[in-house]
Amino acid sequence: MGALRLWKVSHRRRISGEPLLVTILLLSFSIAAYPQTAPAVPTAKPQDPLHRESPQGCVFAFLEARHSRNYARAWKYPDLRKLSADERFKNGPQLAQQLEQILDRDARFDVAELSREPGGEPSDGLSSDRERVDSFTVNGKTLELQLERVTLRSGASVWLFSSDSVERIPQLAQLLTDSPIEKRLPAPLVSWKLFDTSLWRWIALSLLLVATAALSRLLAQLVLLLASPVLLRFGPQMNRQTLQVFAGPLRLLLSVAMFRAGREWIGPSALLRLWLEGILALLFFLGC
Repeated sequence: MGALRLWKVSHRRRISGEPLLVTILLLSFSIAAYPQTAPAVPTAKPQDPLHRESPQGCVFAFLEARHSRNYARAWKYPDLRKLSADERFKNGPQLAQQLEQILDRDARFDVAELSREPGGEPSDGLSSDRERVDSFTVNGKTLELQLERVTLRSGASVWLFSSDSVERIPQLAQLLTDSPIEKRLPAPLVSWKLFDTSLWRWIALSLLLVATAALSRLLAQLVLLLASPVLLRFGPQMNRQTLQVFAGPLRLLLSVAMFRAGREWIGPSALLRLWLEGILALLFFLGC
């Protein structure tokens, strides 16, 4: 009787386990038969070899191309599509040269202020496909140089100096002629350039550096002399020798401020202004 009972129990378990086994086999066959699709790979956006994806990238790459005298590359940043192929080949390099001179001679222009975002600056009051680069007042009217975002045949969205801005380039270049100082200087001081900055401007920057270093020393001592009574009142443990610790950082901050003000009057090229601004920002940080 015991053996019979065990056989019935094992037979019953085998029968109850068969549907589960059949279900697992059916699921395995259905999964194997179901077509497997590879995950979708996102399509990479076309990259622009001329680095015109953002307003700042476009203008900086244009200035670099002009600085390296790569004229064949420089005239690809203005939008010349309204010109014929012959006109682009003939007038493109000259328009690029004039555009660089316009930006170089405007001391207020700073390429670092342009947007680094591919979509531009949304709060500049212009449409989403426009970006303001520089502006000038001519006979009471404001003339602007703007960038426009266009889509190339490759599908890449790039920023170019807009076609209406290109039409203003010859007019602005004629107005922004050589300064009165350059007209009285010997030709080599004006024609010889380093980083697109005339020799006389390099001499002026060097003299400015020496002058600011000397003047900042006198001004720092004067500021400490005038401020020492107040500082000694609020800090009795301090003395005049202790205050001299602040002389170095104060001189550095005064030098940076004066050099920056004088630099705008001298007017170095746009690229040199960008590099000088980075150096001045670092010195200001160290002085603080």
